[in-house]
Amino acid sequence: MDMLSLRYACQCDAGDVRLSHEHSGWSWVDPAEYRATHVSNAAVERWRQSSHDDAFNVLSNRDGLDAFPRWRSSSP
Repeated sequence: MDMLSLRYACQCDAGDVRLSHEHSGWSWVDPAEYRATHVSNAAVERWRQSSHDDAFNVLSNRDGLDAFPRWRSSSP
């Protein structure tokens, strides 16, 4: 299975999110909550049972989530 994961972090002005034809939906998520529920060690192990490649992708996503608080604390 091929997977592409993109993350984008930025300061956001007030306003509504507008989706283009390329998007099926969006949601605001708490990074710590998402990490605990979707990319925890247990979740990685579940993915590893089906595919080492999928587990690698989950770990890559977790690395991005772990980097977010560091980025956030260094932002002006």
